[in-house]
Amino acid sequence: MNAQEYEDEDVYLFGLIVSILSLLGCLFMMLSYWFVYELRRLPAYKLIFNLALADFLLTLNGLFTIQFPSPTLNDNFCYIWGIYRQYAMIASFCWPFLFGHVLFAFYHGRFRSSRDIHNRFYLITLFGWGLPILFTIIPIFFDAYGDAHFYCWLDEEKFLRDPDVWVYLVFGCFYIPIFLLGLIVSFYYFKIIVSVCRTRKEERPPLLELLFYPGLFLIRVALTAVDRFWDLNNTRDIYWMFTSHLILGQAQGFLNFVAYGMSERVRNAIKKSWQGESGTSSTRTNSGGLNISLQEITILPSGRTPSTNSSFIFPSQRHSY
Repeated sequence: MNAQEYEDEDVYLFGLIVSILSLLGCLFMMLSYWFVYELRRLPAYKLIFNLALADFLLTLNGLFTIQFPSPTLNDNFCYIWGIYRQYAMIASFCWPFLFGHVLFAFYHGRFRSSRDIHNRFYLITLFGWGLPILFTIIPIFFDAYGDAHFYCWLDEEKFLRDPDVWVYLVFGCFYIPIFLLGLIVSFYYFKIIVSVCRTRKEERPPLLELLFYPGLFLIRVALTAVDRFWDLNNTRDIYWMFTSHLILGQAQGFLNFVAYGMSERVRNAIKKSWQGESGTSSTRTNSGGLNISLQEITILPSGRTPSTNSSFIFPSQRHSY
């Protein structure tokens, strides 16, 4: 990428607007999680909260880069921001992968209730926030962060005497991990689609809504990979590819908000909580658990009856956490 593409005022303005919408959407979902009891008790919404947080970090990075290109920053700050950028980018790929992994586990019987998410959530969290730390720390040992020509990231100019090291770092700490995550999650959703299509029509969850965010995420992965590979071998960007990569990357938080934060059931839960009616919308057990019916809370926009294995999205069991 280079600064010339950002001179297009329309792209700059649209990227700025999408970034602000994404930040607001992520904040809405995170605040909903903290302040709405029904959503906070849903293991599925814990995943969505972390997904929103990862998107928030990524969008903040993109917004900062648009406003303050790396040539305007001093070397020390750019080094620190490069570390932040690397962490935010890897985390933004890990959490959609985990969302797909958990959904896949439900559709194929490895998870049988929301309790399974609750019991394994420490492992999910360790992967989602711990793996990015690993791929962020490795380049530090090579002093690799710095001005990467318009944004702060892995600085190729630091490895002019040994360019192979830079290639190993870029591929080993970014391209290969996101490629593998994208490949595996693509397999997950392919299997989910097959499973959904094999269920009776009246029991199918809304497939389009189910795959709306993941599908756009995979498109983003593909565009990111192609655009980055092109950058490695060319000095001039392909404008449409660069623009799509930029906009989709900044729009992830907003798309997450549209797909999961604007669910009718989620809106109803927020409305009831705001009106002080949350105590009547769910049954609280003596141990603090919830009895949530299919008609009360769903994460996806549709209220149609799901298949029996999709309790991750449509919780129907009694939990005693």
